[in-house]
Amino acid sequence: MTGNSPAAVALRKLAHSRSALIGVGLCAAFAMMALLAPWLAPYSYKKLDLAHRLMAPGQMGHWLGTDNLGRDLLSRLIYGSRVSLAVGIFSVSISLIVGVPLGALAGYAGRWIDSVIMRAMDLLLAFPSILLAITIVTVLGNDLKNAMIAVGVVGIPVFARITRASVISVKELEYVQAARTIGCSPARILTVHILPNCANPLIVQATLSLGTSVLDAAGLSFLGLGARPPTPEWGTMLGDTYRYYDQAPWLVIGPGLAILAMVLGFNLLGDGLRDALDPKTKEE
Repeated sequence: MTGNSPAAVALRKLAHSRSALIGVGLCAAFAMMALLAPWLAPYSYKKLDLAHRLMAPGQMGHWLGTDNLGRDLLSRLIYGSRVSLAVGIFSVSISLIVGVPLGALAGYAGRWIDSVIMRAMDLLLAFPSILLAITIVTVLGNDLKNAMIAVGVVGIPVFARITRASVISVKELEYVQAARTIGCSPARILTVHILPNCANPLIVQATLSLGTSVLDAAGLSFLGLGARPPTPEWGTMLGDTYRYYDQAPWLVIGPGLAILAMVLGFNLLGDGLRDALDPKTKEE
């Protein structure tokens, strides 16, 4: 990677963006927390201790207190980072795997194929995202896996539309026409010549969608349509303990701040990547 290559320039832009560095730091912190959860958590996330339920932070070695069943809140928050990261990655992967091929086919083929695919995407976009996700989970069943599938399906139209727009802007460029002239197949033209040059907006959208997926999955779990106890999912933790807010506000503040920090980290990183990958943005 040379000093003037696009990747090197993008990395330098990213390194000079304070907000992007904050996003990288937050995302890296949650990733390390998820990887090292067995060593960082002081207790098992599912260990019950009814004799010490609703303990205030700092008492008897429970740095963030205990919940309504006596489980250590800090341990559950640490293990919850694993669940939230898995939700984000799995859901965005579904959106990418389905949305990118559909958008590429629509943009490259055009005509009636484009119309059929885009009208299907418009139909999905016509529903409020959380309502569509609730409907999908209700049909498939209430568990975390189905919640991830639902969040992934909701994100498909966004990736399809971004890919379609990028393919349309690239497919008539000179190097693509040259590939057609020498007899390259449409599949090779799409996969080798067009899609790699559409990667930048997809990378940015995927990063931003990670935060959106975490938030949507937490919302579903809060409504009882996602993770089931004793899974330490932050939305489920909020849904199980919000009724104790008056006597134990730390039960709500902890998971709420964790969701806020993770979503903020992905959003700041996505904004930084958008500026770094934009060739029109000058280096500072």
